[in-house]
Amino acid sequence: MQFHRKSPNRETDSAYSGVIAQLGVRARVAICPDHLQYIVQVRDGAAWRARRFFATRSALLTQLAEVVGDVAPDAMARLARLPAFAADYTDEPSPYESREVGA
Repeated sequence: MQFHRKSPNRETDSAYSGVIAQLGVRARVAICPDHLQYIVQVRDGAAWRARRFFATRSALLTQLAEVVGDVAPDAMARLARLPAFAADYTDEPSPYESREVGA
């Protein structure tokens, strides 16, 4: 009998490494593990639940307010710098990452 351990890095985890932007305490945008789509997630108890999936940045930005309401300007600026297609997203440090002043 083979046992499968739960992955410590599932999309629903608070510490999921694919989080692109935190939109508040109850909403965030992440990339799916296969980099096929951007995911808008909302907190549901202890877990994060997917609300919508988008293959393109344009669709994400167009419908984001409908899904989560108002989004802070700094989060919108970060999302506006995403690649046009989720398939082109990379995990390398890039404009998606916040930079500390003086770093």
